[in-house]
Amino acid sequence: MGDNDMKAVFRYGPSGLEIEGSEDFVEMLIERLEVAEMIQSKGLITAGTAALEGEEDGDERVMLPGPEKTSNFAEFDEVYAEAGDSFTIIADVDENTIAKSARNYMLLHLYGAYLLGRTEIGDDELRAVCTDHACYDPGNFAHHVKGMGSKVVRIGTSRSYNLKLTAPGIRHAKKFAEETQKRAMG
Repeated sequence: MGDNDMKAVFRYGPSGLEIEGSEDFVEMLIERLEVAEMIQSKGLITAGTAALEGEEDGDERVMLPGPEKTSNFAEFDEVYAEAGDSFTIIADVDENTIAKSARNYMLLHLYGAYLLGRTEIGDDELRAVCTDHACYDPGNFAHHVKGMGSKVVRIGTSRSYNLKLTAPGIRHAKKFAEETQKRAMG
């Protein structure tokens, strides 16, 4: 078996990327993916796998640790549940009035979107959130938004607008999410 005919396997993570092919092919992909420096810096080596079951002499295997996935909602796992590139509010923040409940859910939704890097949320999306949590009052929705005061700015027309958390709104929303998390954990 020539040098170019050697078989190599490159894995990235427990269930992530696995590339198998000739040694030259795997080395070329390692270079293209620019992970060679990471292999060296972490002390990972290419090792012969003759001792592994089913492997032939000369086969090589490069094992890399999997990427650590961090959640934007890790500290709020009792408040939010991630759903792909989105999230849903799982905490119960109902109050004694529909207006207060609507503001709570809108605030948490705006903060959840902020954690995902979305700074402006359309009124239709917020109406849907309130509907999902049984606190949507179509005749008073604009009043509920206005009741959020300096925590949000309204961008757009009276018929179609986006809401954006202000700096004080971000601080308030974070504090509210933290308090909701503590209450939910008991």
